[in-house]
Amino acid sequence: APPRPQQGLGERLREGWQGVLATPAFARFVGSSFVFRCGVAMALPLFPLYWVRDLGASDSQIGFISTVNSGVLLVAYFAWASWARRYGPGRVLLLTSIGMGLYPLLTAITPTVAPLVLYAGLAGFCAAGNDLVNFDLLLSTCPSEHQATYVGFYQTTQNLALFLMPLLGTLLANAVGLSAALIVAALLRFAGALLFLLLGVGQPAAARNSQQA
Repeated sequence: APPRPQQGLGERLREGWQGVLATPAFARFVGSSFVFRCGVAMALPLFPLYWVRDLGASDSQIGFISTVNSGVLLVAYFAWASWARRYGPGRVLLLTSIGMGLYPLLTAITPTVAPLVLYAGLAGFCAAGNDLVNFDLLLSTCPSEHQATYVGFYQTTQNLALFLMPLLGTLLANAVGLSAALIVAALLRFAGALLFLLLGVGQPAAARNSQQA
């Protein structure tokens, strides 16, 4: 038999995308996660800009806010590991996504620095649970025989959001202000959480079917 012609990059990408769409659980997860990650990435450069420009936060205050966020994040992993086993990844994903959506929203409507410490702690607490179940859901929705390909595709979508959305966030902030841009980032996070709920991401098949009925 004659050798098979070598595939071009476009054809390989097209076949890879078709393979992803052929796995509904993964398609639901990666699509919802991309929307949510856009909201996460969009807010990243906006937080310190808002703290300094709109609230006049000092270097020590910014450092303390970041320390609280990171410290709570580290400790909360242990709690979420137990709660994820008890309540299931779907519930944890939804709850933590809503909590992470509150962070930019509350920040945008706060006129003083002091409450930001509490908000940063909430964000770190929710981010720990979100990261934990995201990894588990990624592996559970990938076909085991093509796991590397699917994980690579997921990481590509996440990195695309992390590359594009900070740029779009700062452009939007220049046009409408930092508070408004933070609210848009919060709405994107809430949209991702809503997709997790409506598409039954992380839920057993029976529960997902009842939601969509």
